[in-house]
Amino acid sequence: MIFRYLFWVTIIFITFLSLKEISQEIIPGLPFIDKLIHFFVYFFLSFLLLKGYIQKFSPRLLIVLLFFYGTSIEILQGFTVYRSAEITDLIANFFGILFGILMYKYLSKSSSKGDYEKI
Repeated sequence: MIFRYLFWVTIIFITFLSLKEISQEIIPGLPFIDKLIHFFVYFFLSFLLLKGYIQKFSPRLLIVLLFFYGTSIEILQGFTVYRSAEITDLIANFFGILFGILMYKYLSKSSSKGDYEKI
């Protein structure tokens, strides 16, 4: 149950930050740091989503919905004057989700539940 709460708190926080105006680079001098942030955010989100909801929903459905969420955020950013939609953000999201799945599988493999085989 805690994973579900963490997932939804993180989604709300990420949605807010994704649509908020940012006036400067996150870390000056590191041009691709935002891609790493995308990667780790979606890594974390996919892990929380699978941990919290794999018993109720198909893992593939969960992953597709998470990627759809990321795509929707990018599209919404394209409609703002202060943010832009970038395909490289979607690629970073995809790889974050992929590695989140792999981490979930790895950690589940060491437990006795075996939910990892559903993915």
